Amino acid sequence: YLIQKEISIMGGALADPKRPFVAILGGSKVSDKIAQLKQELLLVERVSFLALKKDSRSKEETVAYFMAMLEMAHQNQLSLEQGELFGDITISRGENIGIDTVTYGEESEYA
Repeated sequence: YLIQKEISIMGGALADPKRPFVAILGGSKVSDKIAQLKQELLLVERVSFLALKKDSRSKEETVAYFMAMLEMAHQNQLSLEQGELFGDITISRGENIGIDTVTYGEESEYA
């Protein structure tokens, strides 16, 4: 019964998160990964998700990068392209990359 209750609560939190919220995955904060990804994209025009994944120390860190990537795409901080199913994802600068609106877990224009 407790496992079912936990799955139900977590499912609801993932499906419709109340903003602002903070996700910490195995010690990897999504907000930290947003900052790292943004810094990377200000230096280079594109980055490969596989390259980020290769540098990750854990599965949780890879998931945090992926969540950061999705949040930044939502706010036009970056664009995503995947050439084939299960292929690498190319992450490119978005039109709002220089605008500091991505604050996952803190107040933002999407809160």
